[in-house]
Amino acid sequence: MKNLASIFLCLTIVLTACHSPQAPQFTIHYIHLEEYEGDTLYLWRSADKLYTGDRDNERGPLATAVVKDGKATFTGPEDTLNYYQISGIRNEEIRVYPERGEHTIFTIQTDKDFRDFSFESTNPYSKNRELHQLRRDNKYTPGVIRKIAFENIGNAVGIKLLSDIAIIYPDELEWIYNHSNPQLQKRAEVLINIKKQLKETRAINPGDSYINFKQTDYYTNDTIQFSDIAGKGKPTCLFFMPDPNIKNCIRNEIEDIKAQYPDVQIVIATSYFSDPENTDFLEELVNTHKATILDDSRTFENSARWFYRVRSFANYIYLFDIDGKLLSKKPVQYTDYDTFITTWYNMLTAWSKPPLSLSSSSADYLATPEYTVFKEFVVNSPDGIYLMLDFCLHYESAFGLNSYFIDDIVQTKYKDAPRLRDYYQSFSTKKASAPEIVKDYIKRIRKMAHL
Repeated sequence: MKNLASIFLCLTIVLTACHSPQAPQFTIHYIHLEEYEGDTLYLWRSADKLYTGDRDNERGPLATAVVKDGKATFTGPEDTLNYYQISGIRNEEIRVYPERGEHTIFTIQTDKDFRDFSFESTNPYSKNRELHQLRRDNKYTPGVIRKIAFENIGNAVGIKLLSDIAIIYPDELEWIYNHSNPQLQKRAEVLINIKKQLKETRAINPGDSYINFKQTDYYTNDTIQFSDIAGKGKPTCLFFMPDPNIKNCIRNEIEDIKAQYPDVQIVIATSYFSDPENTDFLEELVNTHKATILDDSRTFENSARWFYRVRSFANYIYLFDIDGKLLSKKPVQYTDYDTFITTWYNMLTAWSKPPLSLSSSSADYLATPEYTVFKEFVVNSPDGIYLMLDFCLHYESAFGLNSYFIDDIVQTKYKDAPRLRDYYQSFSTKKASAPEIVKDYIKRIRKMAHL
């Protein structure tokens, strides 16, 4: 009986092992490759800003596949801590998240110069498909990217977005690091850097004293100590401005602060900009608001951004009282920014397609449904006009189609507003006068928007 029991136990273990669930698998089909019949494709573990990839370590590919009947297939266990890369066709390298399910990839020739990739998947929760769909539908916007990055902070998708384009704020660094995957903490470049920054800097909260730093004046190259400005009897606004493109949002923010604290000192930490509109804007901030501009474009770990934990391409304000104690901190951003970007890109996409793109009549463009949606948003959003002026009116675009839709939208919102087209037609040398036209026109519209 004892021997029989032992045999039964062994049989039970074997049967259980045979029926244990297999690790989730991915299958990637790369199709429509008929012109590359017989070519070899390679599957690599990709660096992609996560950590050093296999090719950097002189390791071979994870797998190879020969194109047969226009298709190459790769299969393996799901890997949530990496991105993979397929190479071997032209100079194209397709990066894909090796998630469970069966995935089909194929290229699309969107026009004679540009090729895009399409993803299909049997995985209803496919991140590959979700990200591709959002990008294709012009909804791959800052708010959406942040949401996906934070939801996936424990896997390669979140870390890739965090490394590339996701906006994060100073108070979020500790949460990000603590909720990330321990294996990625040891290998992912961005997490290694965040750990170092958390160790070498401190959080600053209301009531805390400012953090001192040394930087150079943007215009004179003189050395500036923040302690020479902050805590000297006047409020101080330390404005980190890596993105000067939201000019009217920045103007509004500074004007609101100065209305509350008339003697506030504005200190702007920014980068060097060669674009004429941005250099003009910095000069405006100096002349209008007596701002001190600091060149913060040096190596990140030697920058003011490092000490204040400002990592991403987003504007951020620290406001200190007369003794240098923190009053408040916040990002500087537009409301409804994501909606603006989506509706604007939808409009531009519709306008770029023939036969409409071949039309020389502005009325044809303004008759599209996409324009109607864009116009309704701009007219009804609290920041809509400011967003449109910032993103649609530049020195080089004061003429042509932009002037028609700007006139249409602004005069719908403000019946007494001047027409941009009349405005620039009054200048004898149109294009040479574009900067003056744009700046003067924006001033007039801003005055109407402030009423």
